[in-house]
Amino acid sequence: FDFESLERVSVTVIVEAFDQGVPTLTGTATIVINITDQNDNKPVINIPPDTEYNLQTTSPVGFHVATVQATDADKSDRNSEITYGIASVSPFLSINPVNGSITVSKALESGTYSVRVTATDHGSLPKTDEVTLRLIVTDVSTNTAPICPDDQTHEIAANNIKEESVIATIEAE
Repeated sequence: FDFESLERVSVTVIVEAFDQGVPTLTGTATIVINITDQNDNKPVINIPPDTEYNLQTTSPVGFHVATVQATDADKSDRNSEITYGIASVSPFLSINPVNGSITVSKALESGTYSVRVTATDHGSLPKTDEVTLRLIVTDVSTNTAPICPDDQTHEIAANNIKEESVIATIEAE
């Protein structure tokens, strides 16, 4: 039977024994059977594989990327308690092992990265689920827009213009 499907986790049985003597003698014993949960279910991460996250190189340290959550069908506290981790080398991200929050841990470099995230339960034989996330980090220009001068009007007589003549030169700062 499956522990998770039970309504009660202990059963009390009273055993009575009779002998063949005259008079018949009897004895009783009460046996309490405690049913314990085995770690028979693994955590299940709620993010589909290869989910993409778009970041910019200007995303600051501490920037929240995503939160990974997982569920475990085991009922006992130990077997359903989950710790989150990053299984692959991740030079830019960290994960909170308790709540699954993924944040930027150092300056990002542009490129595409695969990050393997894990959820592991605390059973005596721990079970793990893993999902790969894709990070696409794009470079953002830090240049400022040029400053153009105010609108200007120039009047030029039509008979003074030759083909390919320079009418005005405008410089932006």
